[in-house]
Amino acid sequence: YFYFVAMINHLSFNFENEVHFIPCMGADKVTLIVSLMEGWGLNYCVLLDNESKGKRVKGDLIERFGYTDIKITSVAKNDKYEIEDLFDKRDFKKYVFDGEIGIAEDQRVSQFIKQKDNTFDKALLARTFFELIQKNHDDVTLKEKTINNFKQLFEDIQGLLF
Repeated sequence: YFYFVAMINHLSFNFENEVHFIPCMGADKVTLIVSLMEGWGLNYCVLLDNESKGKRVKGDLIERFGYTDIKITSVAKNDKYEIEDLFDKRDFKKYVFDGEIGIAEDQRVSQFIKQKDNTFDKALLARTFFELIQKNHDDVTLKEKTINNFKQLFEDIQGLLF
């Protein structure tokens, strides 16, 4: 949630119609939110990470609601990416970790976060980035990879919704 709101604001991305992101605090809670969206008859799409839990939830949603009745997308076309992997590593180090960590060259950001010796809270990292963007918008200069990945995601969401 926090990464999406921060990046929409930072990139000044404009959806064709009003779009809201609802934080689910984990893939396991998505089914409950989808039930509410269905019950209210709202136009929505589900956005999931490409990790095993996201893939399992996608299967559960399709089984419960039917493939044609629900709009589901992943954060990226890459089958292994999670939301943190949309960032260029240098951006993530600088703006989320404040430059104080070392991610191996062959490692994705999401892999680094999940290492057993790391105790990072994904929601707290996202909120930290959101707050940085809110306070220092003009001081944040993101790499093209980060910008393009988020723009592509927002365009994919727009395509599903409108």
